[in-house]
Amino acid sequence: MHYPSRLARCIMSPNVKVLDFFKEGLENFRLSQDQLEILCEAPRHDAGLPLTQDVICNTTISTNRKTDALERSKPRLPRRIIVMDASFNPPTSAHMQMATSAIRSAGDRRNTRLLLLLAVSNADKAPKPASFEQRLAMMNALAQDVYEEISYDDEAGAAAPESDDNGHRFGIDLALTTLPYFHDKSAALAAVVETAFEPPPTGRAPVEQVFLIGYDTLIRLFNPKYYSRTENGETVNGIREALSPLFGRARARLTLRADADWGGREEQLAYLENVRHGDALEQAGGLKEWASRIDVAETGDAHGLVSSTSAREAAARGDWVRLRELVPPRVAAWVQDERLYQESE
Repeated sequence: MHYPSRLARCIMSPNVKVLDFFKEGLENFRLSQDQLEILCEAPRHDAGLPLTQDVICNTTISTNRKTDALERSKPRLPRRIIVMDASFNPPTSAHMQMATSAIRSAGDRRNTRLLLLLAVSNADKAPKPASFEQRLAMMNALAQDVYEEISYDDEAGAAAPESDDNGHRFGIDLALTTLPYFHDKSAALAAVVETAFEPPPTGRAPVEQVFLIGYDTLIRLFNPKYYSRTENGETVNGIREALSPLFGRARARLTLRADADWGGREEQLAYLENVRHGDALEQAGGLKEWASRIDVAETGDAHGLVSSTSAREAAARGDWVRLRELVPPRVAAWVQDERLYQESE
């Protein structure tokens, strides 16, 4: 597969606005008919500078251009890519907690990257209630908050340095895809990293993908209806064909979602236990060993009931105090500055 970037560069003149940049990137991605593209790396942004001022992407990541400047700008190929695949409408404190928890658990941060992935399968239609360029801007704001949060680990001496002399460094990338299913996204990402990153000077190991998922996503992941197809008039269950390659290259990091729709923590753990030791997966046509590729992230209750819906409702009321309780600081500032999710929209 071929995933050329239509963006000539990410570093642009100071008068170019963030939204204009992301709007152009979205349009170029739509015209390219690519399935997945890493638009850019979100840089660490000066906390004293408003995000609304300039385009703040460090470098074009996904590119087949062979200029020396772009080749030098590529980050080193990581050993692990943590994937947060969400609608980011808006990003919440729960999203941030999932991301920072996964980064901290990864251990070797220098060989880890976080990928914020936005699906734009209906790119020809105007998304509601926030446009895709606004969501990319909020993803960028989320990246700044994540950078700041994990920087406290370095200050406290709780983490290894985030870069080394060989070019390995932690980074957060913003990406787009038109693909709806995890197994397809995983395959496309595996192809993209071949050109998006600089290979290591001495050999390389396969890049492990870690998908951050909630309990509701786990239920859908193992639902055979998403993999059924018709061949010669017969219904074929393609779950093994789809998920065996996925779990061969990726892990899933599950955050339990205790709420009225999905039951309590114990109920969700019971389902996972049945997946691991019962017949649930095999009855669905899957393989029991896939469960060994699922890790459970234990979280506190602080962000357990936070939802994008509640954040949108707070913004619609103009309740900025409540909004700041639900979303990370820079995301809240962006939503308030742009007056997103107002009732008049």
